[in-house]
Amino acid sequence: MQLKLGLDSDQLTTHGVIFGMTGSGKTGLGVGLLEELVQAGVPLFVLDPKGDLTNLGLLFPECSPDQLSEWLPPGSNPEELSQRLQRERLQSGILPSQVSALRDKMELRIFTPGSRTGLSVDLLGNFRRPPEAVLEDAESRAQLVSGIVQGLLALVGVQADPLRSPQALVLAQILELAWNSGQDLSLEDLVLRLVDPPFKKLGVFPLDTFYPAQQRLELAMQFNALLASSGFSAWVGGHPLDPAVLVQPAQPGKIPVNLFYLAHLSETERMFFVSLLLSRMLGWSRTLPGSSRLRALLYFDEVAGYMPPHPANPASKQPLLTMLKQARAVGLGLVLATQNPVDVDYKGLSNASNWWIGRLQTSQDRERVADGLTLAQAGVDRQSIQRQFEALQPRHFLYKSAASPPVQLVTRTTMAWLRGPLTKNEVSRLQPAVSQPVAGSTLVAATAASPAEGLTHPPPLPPGFAQAFLDPEAVFSQRLNTQLQPYAQPRRADGSQFWRPALWGEVSLRFDEDKGGFVLDELHHYLFFPLAERLPEGWMRLGLESSDLLSKPEGPSLFEALPHAFDEASELKAAQQAMLDDVFKRVTSSQWICAELKLYGAGGECEVDFRQRVERAIQERVDAQLSKLHARVDKEVATLQERLARYEGKLENLRNESQRRQTESLWNAGAAVLGFFTGRKRSLNTAISAVHRSGSAQDKVAQGENELMLLQQKLQEVQDQLQDQVSAIEAREGQARDRVVSRPVRLDRGDIRLNRFGILWIPVSRRV
Repeated sequence: MQLKLGLDSDQLTTHGVIFGMTGSGKTGLGVGLLEELVQAGVPLFVLDPKGDLTNLGLLFPECSPDQLSEWLPPGSNPEELSQRLQRERLQSGILPSQVSALRDKMELRIFTPGSRTGLSVDLLGNFRRPPEAVLEDAESRAQLVSGIVQGLLALVGVQADPLRSPQALVLAQILELAWNSGQDLSLEDLVLRLVDPPFKKLGVFPLDTFYPAQQRLELAMQFNALLASSGFSAWVGGHPLDPAVLVQPAQPGKIPVNLFYLAHLSETERMFFVSLLLSRMLGWSRTLPGSSRLRALLYFDEVAGYMPPHPANPASKQPLLTMLKQARAVGLGLVLATQNPVDVDYKGLSNASNWWIGRLQTSQDRERVADGLTLAQAGVDRQSIQRQFEALQPRHFLYKSAASPPVQLVTRTTMAWLRGPLTKNEVSRLQPAVSQPVAGSTLVAATAASPAEGLTHPPPLPPGFAQAFLDPEAVFSQRLNTQLQPYAQPRRADGSQFWRPALWGEVSLRFDEDKGGFVLDELHHYLFFPLAERLPEGWMRLGLESSDLLSKPEGPSLFEALPHAFDEASELKAAQQAMLDDVFKRVTSSQWICAELKLYGAGGECEVDFRQRVERAIQERVDAQLSKLHARVDKEVATLQERLARYEGKLENLRNESQRRQTESLWNAGAAVLGFFTGRKRSLNTAISAVHRSGSAQDKVAQGENELMLLQQKLQEVQDQLQDQVSAIEAREGQARDRVVSRPVRLDRGDIRLNRFGILWIPVSRRV
């Protein structure tokens, strides 16, 4: 049965996988899915190792021969292709206006890491200090460091275990120390500190014992050769791998599609870049609030090799597995596509609830996917599924979700022309047709440019309102999560700093909850920026420190005038109340609870620490029940073991008696026969009686062995029942792990204390 599938984009928060061999229509399905997500307004991150998905840029509403001819090889017939594409669209009900609307809505950015053919990528930015939210989460920080280090070592051909390898552990320690002290690192800094690390011990061993200086120097020389190579310059000076920036559109109404073209890279370079991007995306996901809506989606084409089965563990694997397990909670979805299911870690795929299965190359692939379907959903007939696999035609897929049995569907005609993989040079021809970055290192366009001239002094504020100046050294830093990066302006020719005003409030918040005695005090800074003639629809929260706020600007400065809507006391007072209302309505904290165990999180307690408490409580409950169980069962086991020992002793005596009588029987029988020949008379009846006694003894041995076997079986049954009861107790109590939830802790009006409100001046012009 063919089905027109209506799939809510939010369903992809639970992730998806696409299986299909070459020629199955997998690329068409993927491109069609991405087109639908753009129309639904979902920002995209697309990893394209082969170059197939660059076809997203080939959107030609009219499909005219002139539009198509430049993308065809010499000797091709653009008129014939134009007629065919128009016919296919007509049959599918796709209008030119729909293609135009998609093209106008899509903000396609084609990144070419390691090349300036498309949008270049800044490698050095990946060693800068991550946001505080990532640093404060021990698991997030460890995974980010591990991904960076593994990817970096892979780039110079070193396969390292992040938990054991001296190279990995030393590099990780260098990064950790720098970030903990508030420092950013470049790759050059990392190499220099590898030669002379800022620590003398690692664990309990001296550094030179753990990783000798000569070996550190050899590794540093490998990195230095990489830095000195002419090709490496293309990795420097491009756009930072910052998902928080990339997810923002350059123009209102546009949907960002960040496509990373990797076909030109070597295997080690691909692994390096992919692991860095995935680590950054995982870190970004840790900073996001919970959401059941699809906030963004990562599409990874040809994922085989990046998430292989155990025991392979490349740098890309762990962040992928972690996002598959956790990213759904913050609205980040993943869709992975592969030709070879057997080459992908099945634990990761089991976290995806949406499966599209096309034609598969080998019986092993078909069996692997059939196993997954029958295990994931009760009632699925394996033989029926395998027959459907064998009958699948190109563009036909079986779709399975967590809530429904597999159904067959046919992919629609894509709006983009599926020409096939684009080369790197063709990407350079396509790139001018897509959105270009503004000056600087951000893809997000600044707001309307301010006049070249401004006020030489900040305008005065009404009494009672505060004024401060954001430190120019902090404004675009990674520590502030680059939230202000979209508003950066080029360096002014006159060397002066240009300041723009933001409504700014500093508030102290107390989150409290009676259950568990939850109390959490936080200091928040909120900004309405940039200012226009009315309040923005939302506010941004900045992780400011007291040292970030200056009492006056330094050096020559120009100031943007305050909008007329915010230059009087009554207007600022109204804005202040609007901010407090927003905080009251929207800002919450969260408390981890496990109602079944009557456990409640403390203020500031992270999920990892709370789950450790849950584990301890579960173990205590299990231990208490096991103690009672063993007290009852151990007596029965001891009795059976005692009986078993007695039976074994009795059986040994029976065996000895049987052996003695067999020997006696043989002797008497032999003596009787010998007497017959020698003339010595011996009773034949005596010999026969000995034989009977021997047979009776053997019967007793057989009976004893049977009784012993029954007793052993009884003991085994008791022990098996004990193990079953132990497993049942552990499973029953372990269900509490799945019942840990995060409960929002809301503010009362009295929990909000306004410390300061007024204007914070933002230095938007770059100094260099």
